[in-house]
Amino acid sequence: MEYLTDADIMNLDHSSQASFYHDQKERFEIVKGSDQDAAKDGEGTMLWYATQLEGLIAFNFYATKYKAVLLWDMAGNPEPQHCVMIDSKFGV
Repeated sequence: MEYLTDADIMNLDHSSQASFYHDQKERFEIVKGSDQDAAKDGEGTMLWYATQLEGLIAFNFYATKYKAVLLWDMAGNPEPQHCVMIDSKFGV
């Protein structure tokens, strides 16, 4: 039996960018985590996922390594999506 590896989970997102949560807070709903764990704008990374399951898997993975928040991005781009924000900059 083969399990998910760290690399598998780190490759689930379809896009990422520097955090901007505080600048556009009204478009997000916190699903897991807390506002206190939200990275400052430009100091963290936001990772977007196609499904809720991918977001939940990624949140649980990243929450063991960083301050992490699972967000529901309600902006239609073209559809609302799940986003994990961590307090570390990488891949952006």
